[in-house]
Amino acid sequence: MLIGILTGATASGKSALALRLAEELGCEIVSADSRQIYRGFRVGTGQPAREERERVVHRFVDCVPPEENFSAGEFAREVVRLEKEDPGTPRLVAGGTGFYVAALVRGLPPLPSADMKIRNALRDELRERGARALRDELERVDPETAARLPESDVRRVARALEVFRATGRPFSWWKDRAEAPFPETPLAVLERDPAENRALIEARVRGMFRAGWADEARGLLESGVPEDAPAFGSLGYPQALRVARGEMGEEEAIAEVTLRTAQYAKRQRTFFRGQLPGARRCPAGDGALEFLRGLFRPVPGRKSGKSAPENANFADSP
Repeated sequence: MLIGILTGATASGKSALALRLAEELGCEIVSADSRQIYRGFRVGTGQPAREERERVVHRFVDCVPPEENFSAGEFAREVVRLEKEDPGTPRLVAGGTGFYVAALVRGLPPLPSADMKIRNALRDELRERGARALRDELERVDPETAARLPESDVRRVARALEVFRATGRPFSWWKDRAEAPFPETPLAVLERDPAENRALIEARVRGMFRAGWADEARGLLESGVPEDAPAFGSLGYPQALRVARGEMGEEEAIAEVTLRTAQYAKRQRTFFRGQLPGARRCPAGDGALEFLRGLFRPVPGRKSGKSAPENANFADSP
């Protein structure tokens, strides 16, 4: 049973609030963070510490192989499956990946899975004919989608063409058939002043490097995780690897990662305003906890969020 969803920009304070609420309300935490989900990428993604995971069960943390992609659609399907298999356990969703949150409350179009034969053909066509040719084709078969995609977004142009070739229907037709699995779940966006948020981002990035971020990145690479794995695309890991190799100083890396993370936080705020119009806005600060207590339903008779084995993740976890 989802009792609420708490989202917000990175370093806004979501995790600490979610942990406290989960203990008070007697529920698990479902992580809506597309980076914390990767196995072994603990320091640089800010995964909850062992002590926190002993206090409250955290789902979808440290469980997906770093070589795999894990989409918003897969996230939503796993949450639905978890709810069907264990509907009696209360859960609080918390995390800043906007597409994950939107998949729960707004839904995603029921698009077909990737067709690798078509995808490879499109990749060959892109190399032989160029991006303009693919764009022209999309404008003919799906002008609505073409009109909203930037000229530079070749990847999404190719995906829209892949959907059309696989189904015979334009991407825009599928887009309008989204069904939300949890449209009525209370949703709050934690909001913090951007300047304060940036200062917290810098402090967190600095703390991650002190905690051994560069060593973690080196160790993951040495353990066999390829550098082009999706998990290594997480914010800051390219810089952490450069520090580990002696190609960049730590202070330079801190500055660069802080800048990129602040830019990401700005994009998050824009997404939340535009894509989650029904969310309640919760100013960060002294009144945030009381605000969320009033928004998310308490669970009578439950004293502790620790209701499943430590490190539980997907519904079929052993």
